[in-house]
Amino acid sequence: MPPSSSVPQNSTLSTARFGPFEIDLRTCELRKLGIKLKLSGQPFQILAILVERRGELVTREELRESLWPADTFVDFEHGVNTAVKTLRQVLGDSAGTPLYIETLPRRGYRFLGRVEDCTPTVTTPPTSVATPATRSRRSVLIAFALLTFAVLAVGAGSLNRRFTSSANGPQIRNLAVLPFESPVNLDQEYFTDGMTESLITELGQLSALRVTSQTSSMHYKGTHKTLPEIGHELNVDAFVEGSVERSGNRVRIRAQLIRASTDTQIWAKTFDGDIRDIFTMQSQVTQAIANEIRVRITPQEQSHLHSAGPVNPDALDAYLKGRYFWNKFTRDGVLKSAEYFNLSIQNDPNYAPAYAGLADAHIVFGNLFGRPTQEFPKAKEAAMKALDLDESLVEAHVAMAAIHLFFDWDLPGVQKELVRSKELNPNFIRIYNLEAYCFEISGNLADSIVVMKQGLRLDPLSLISGVDLGFAYSFAHRPDDAIMQFRETLEIEPNFPMAQSGLGLAYEQKHDFAKAQAEYRSALAQDPDNSFWLAMLARADARTGNKSAARRTLRELERRSHRQFVEPTFMAMINIGLGDKDAAFASLGKAIDERSAKLIWLNADPIYDDLHSDPRFTELLHRIGLQR
Repeated sequence: MPPSSSVPQNSTLSTARFGPFEIDLRTCELRKLGIKLKLSGQPFQILAILVERRGELVTREELRESLWPADTFVDFEHGVNTAVKTLRQVLGDSAGTPLYIETLPRRGYRFLGRVEDCTPTVTTPPTSVATPATRSRRSVLIAFALLTFAVLAVGAGSLNRRFTSSANGPQIRNLAVLPFESPVNLDQEYFTDGMTESLITELGQLSALRVTSQTSSMHYKGTHKTLPEIGHELNVDAFVEGSVERSGNRVRIRAQLIRASTDTQIWAKTFDGDIRDIFTMQSQVTQAIANEIRVRITPQEQSHLHSAGPVNPDALDAYLKGRYFWNKFTRDGVLKSAEYFNLSIQNDPNYAPAYAGLADAHIVFGNLFGRPTQEFPKAKEAAMKALDLDESLVEAHVAMAAIHLFFDWDLPGVQKELVRSKELNPNFIRIYNLEAYCFEISGNLADSIVVMKQGLRLDPLSLISGVDLGFAYSFAHRPDDAIMQFRETLEIEPNFPMAQSGLGLAYEQKHDFAKAQAEYRSALAQDPDNSFWLAMLARADARTGNKSAARRTLRELERRSHRQFVEPTFMAMINIGLGDKDAAFASLGKAIDERSAKLIWLNADPIYDDLHSDPRFTELLHRIGLQR
């Protein structure tokens, strides 16, 4: 007997959209960007079940009961594995890094994608906009669009009755902006992500608000968690969410403010305009939200909200693509971001954010991948140009602070830029990272930890901020606290190599070298060509007596340095493990010539503890400007 061809019983869906795909349960068809795909039989039925029960575990036994009658004798295990494999091939999905179909070993499957219910409905407007806590985020946008249409038909008076007043609950002072969506332009993720980031920055300028940073907000992209759950995790009072629709040079922003604890809508509005006026529209969103929740806006903040001018659409488009790739923090991503920032500048030589973005690209590349003496001068030139064009641009001030810290070794210059940055946007997370680094390299480790914790309140799901706090504990010789912090970060992202290497260092401090080596190997498994993880492992090898392995790694890094830039501090780390102080100091001398950013932690990083008693170490600190 063939398997059943029915779709899920009692399904409330008839048509749904996820990513670029649309599934029609009535005609048993799957389309991608309007093009019908070849998918039928068991694979289609499994997809229908998973989409209907999105976010839930669907057990293999449930699939058996749904797809095969009780009297059917088949190799079910082989059948379902084959069907899921076919389904993943059609969706372009991967079992290892799933976008849509997650495998729960020995249990079943879960649909991860965000589903928009496109089932046609004809309903009367609801009497209350309070919605069930389990509603889909995309469904909220569709419901809001229908509500707006209905309100226009019956008059504005009805609108006020459907919205709850912000006075009907606790005062709102902690906000998060959830990732905006584009229900029409499914291929413009970079645009909607950019709009989300821009609105976060805009709201962050209001000193009376605490606004969760972009990193943590983006963590909930495609989530199935309810707003009360997210509100608890981020410790916020309310959310801003909505959509951005772009058609040529026209843009429509739909925004709504929702109380986190009750998932109740407080305010909503649609803004229409020309793409050239996109930032004016965002300022209007910010002003409207501030008015609704009765937040005090200082005269300086008010002035900035009204300062947004028109933008060149091509320059904006290239800039947003640049930020999209820059946020990936990979070598290829940073290089790609620089190309787009330069393209943005070509389209509009007076567009200040593009110069700030280009500065950020050179800073990251000079810190992680390239030669500092080549990258940081380019970063400084771009940051200075950005400030010449717009002195109020917080991104440019923060970029200049990073340049003063990592390349100029000018702490007073850093502090000056950070003070100005906080005046412009007290919620900008990178301010806290740089401020904490200044405390670290000055020896004020307790203050560094306090500032990093402040930053984490703004960005509780940031992997980088979590790792920074872990290293701060290690620098303060608190390895147990460091281990706890690195483990918390790895709970967010189990395969984050920076956290794995930090955990390795903390284990080294406890002289648990076997665990340290295991963590370094885990980091290398994620990024096999990374010279830093390789050097950390070699250093641990040397400390456990396997000096031959450490020397092999040292020779490998020296060979690499002839064809690409390799941080001299990496060679110094290995030589310290080998007990060769002369070679270590020689490598650190080369690092000074290269203006290595890693040197600012020379006096704080426990890796260099064995050198502290040598007079040459004090001389190095003087050369860097970190006198003991």
